Amino acid sequence: MTRHEPNAHRPLLLLAYVDSAHAVRCGRFFRRQGWDVRLVASAAEARRLLSTLSPRAVVLDTELPDESGWLACAKITQEDPSLSVILLAPERCPPTKANLANVNATALVTRQDSIESLAETILGERLAEAV
Repeated sequence: MTRHEPNAHRPLLLLAYVDSAHAVRCGRFFRRQGWDVRLVASAAEARRLLSTLSPRAVVLDTELPDESGWLACAKITQEDPSLSVILLAPERCPPTKANLANVNATALVTRQDSIESLAETILGERLAEAV
């Protein structure tokens, strides 16, 4: 995955995706919107970066190779309940509000949704002032 040094003047978005091509497209989109973006390919790497970086939001694929995004979300939000974590799931996995509440996820977006839909989710009420 692409390495990108954080920029102190831009909000940071951490993207943990299984599909590297989609992650790159998503990263480009958010950079054009004024975000600093860090791409990772595993839940362990995302949690490791969270200990040194302060992202405004985290996007976790639910099917990461080392750990379910659901479990990673629960661990991350247990440590920082105020962090906005959006889960990215296959369409065949419709969540319930209870599922999202159990892991303290901000929202769930399916892979079939557009990057713009993901942006709307991230830039909703909780993060509108970030950009």
